[in-house]
Amino acid sequence: CREGQNIINKLLADISRNRGPAKCNTSEVNEEAPSFKTNNNTKHVTKSYDLQSKSPAAEEKPFKSQEDYYEESYYHENEANTSRLLKWKLNSSLDNSLQNEVTFLKDELANLEMKKSQEILTLSERTERQISTLQKKLSTTTKEKDLIQEENEQLKESLSKKEHLCLQLQEILNEKSQQIVRMQHQETENRSNLNTEVKNLRSKKSQL
Repeated sequence: CREGQNIINKLLADISRNRGPAKCNTSEVNEEAPSFKTNNNTKHVTKSYDLQSKSPAAEEKPFKSQEDYYEESYYHENEANTSRLLKWKLNSSLDNSLQNEVTFLKDELANLEMKKSQEILTLSERTERQISTLQKKLSTTTKEKDLIQEENEQLKESLSKKEHLCLQLQEILNEKSQQIVRMQHQETENRSNLNTEVKNLRSKKSQL
């Protein structure tokens, strides 16, 4: 992350200011901050330093003075101590950075889970309201359907009654029509008889 990179750059800058061009092995570093003891009078470390085993250049320069040995020993030991301290600071800073990153990610995850729970709750409530509304509409539609069905039954019953009444009226009309026809025939017959009588009367009158 950017914060860890910034810490690394800062520590590398500190190393470049406090160290020379020589490099040392920093593979073994304690987790806790190391402490170093120095001699205040000589400003040299009190730890013995085997130049023959640690510095191959010692064989090439056997005429170094004791002071040179002390100075070289102090330089390398100080370099190692500085490297250990800086590496400890780096590890500590990286641990803090990673811990902060983990805490941040945990908070983000908790926020996302909370938002997800709220969205699920909101969606559930909305769905329940929609279901309730649909159930009400369905109930209303069912009632309307029942009313329409009842009205249809009533209309069918009324239509059946009207059809029956029409049949009765048709029968009455047919009967009346037949009566009219019979009356017309009777009237025609009566007129014919009347005409015959009139003719007979006229014939009798002419004979007189």
